[in-house]
Amino acid sequence: MSVEEQISELVDKYERETDRRDQPEADSVAQTAEIVIMTHPAQEKAMQQALDELTQLTVVKEIGNFVRVEA
Repeated sequence: MSVEEQISELVDKYERETDRRDQPEADSVAQTAEIVIMTHPAQEKAMQQALDELTQLTVVKEIGNFVRVEA
């Protein structure tokens, strides 16, 4: 399973719909990439659980930021 598939599967487990996923930067030397995920409205508890599980994936080096955007 690819990195994106692993992350998508986990996020989708807690969020019914993901609005957008972008990969604006990748570093081929360090073999890392920045991924931005925008979800539909979600409960805080579900987001925190998803973030906790994301940090446990072997393909995730770190979660640099988590920003809640509300309309």
